[in-house]
Amino acid sequence: MKRIVLLAALAFALGGLSCASHNGPMERTGRAIDKAASKTVEAVGKGLEKTGEALESGGEKLQDKAQGK
Repeated sequence: MKRIVLLAALAFALGGLSCASHNGPMERTGRAIDKAASKTVEAVGKGLEKTGEALESGGEKLQDKAQGK
């Protein structure tokens, strides 16, 4: 009986060590989500920059028309 308990304890300990690796499925998933979020933020930032430039240009054109240029 003691051997079975010791073997079970050893199996759980080894199983725990294998799950504690830094490349487990949850860690890989977390890194993938972080990477996707970073790319999304970058793309949205570029889109906002382009939108701001277009609005600024449109505002300048309207101002020029209002002044009769």
